[in-house]
Amino acid sequence: MWESNGIAGSVVNLGMKDREVLITSVVEAKPHHRELFPCATTWPFFTAIGTTILFIASIFTPWAVIWGSPLVALLATCWWWPSLAEARRHREVEVPSQ
Repeated sequence: MWESNGIAGSVVNLGMKDREVLITSVVEAKPHHRELFPCATTWPFFTAIGTTILFIASIFTPWAVIWGSPLVALLATCWWWPSLAEARRHREVEVPSQ
C-alpha cells in the first residue's frame, strides 16, 4: 500500500512567510492546493474569557445566559471575520474552480 522507498513526489511553491497547509487528494494524497491559516489575533482569548464569564455567571442567574450569549456571539464573529489583508492573501492562493 505504501511505497517502500519514501515519498513519491515533491512539493514546491509553499510560502515561507505565511502559515500554510497542503491540501491533498483523499486516496492518492497528491497535492491539490494550499490553504492559508488565519493570522494570529487576540480574538480567541477574548472569546474564551467571555465564554468563561458566561458559564460561571449562569450558575448564579439564568439572566447571564440571556445577556452573555450576544456578547459571546459578537466576540466569536469578530474572531472568525477575516481582515482585508487576510482576505487578499487568500484570494492570491485561491484555486480557480474547474
